[in-house]
Amino acid sequence: MINGVIFDMDGTLLDTERVLIRCWIKSAALHGFEMKEQHALNIRSLQYRFAEPYLKRVFGESFDYMAIRETRKQLFAEELQKNGIPVKQGVLPFLQFCKEQQIPTVVATATPKDRATRYLEEVGFLPYFTEIFGSNQVKTGKPFPDIYQAAAQSINCAPSDCMAFEDAPNGVLSAFYAGCKVVMIPDLSQPDEMLQPFLYAVAPNLEQAIPILKEAIQHG
Repeated sequence: MINGVIFDMDGTLLDTERVLIRCWIKSAALHGFEMKEQHALNIRSLQYRFAEPYLKRVFGESFDYMAIRETRKQLFAEELQKNGIPVKQGVLPFLQFCKEQQIPTVVATATPKDRATRYLEEVGFLPYFTEIFGSNQVKTGKPFPDIYQAAAQSINCAPSDCMAFEDAPNGVLSAFYAGCKVVMIPDLSQPDEMLQPFLYAVAPNLEQAIPILKEAIQHG
């Protein structure tokens, strides 16, 4: 049975991954490093304790991760302030379906809770969620399962009774290893052969994922 739904935020609910990628590349350039798109893609949903050593392996020990991340955060905030927060297609119909079915919904995001809450409030999604879990609330972030385990516990559900929606490989692994049924809503990455065994299903957007959830509710 599906007794809860857990969402990633960036790239799943909010169309912010492209903005983040641009800001990482621009920030790195301002600090003298030529970051490629793939480098930025590889650290999506990745907690800083894993992202920092990865980028130092790529660029060397002189890569000042914390300073570059701080610049990236400033650039990201400026772009959102200028252009608003873009949302992904089909989110509202999906959230409305969950509300109609009285299914608790939780956000499990690599973004800190206070900022995630502010973003979701700004776009009008916040009232639909029972709880928001940010990366600063767990010891070990994605791709480890802690945040999905905590999200499931917050609604008194076993992870195996939760369906998780993710767009990025690191998030898919986090939800899968927590024990959730993982539906991928591809954004900047497609489900390749290596990722397929971790997926319950794939849908192009959340609205088209409603039948997947409905089937799981009806037939387990």
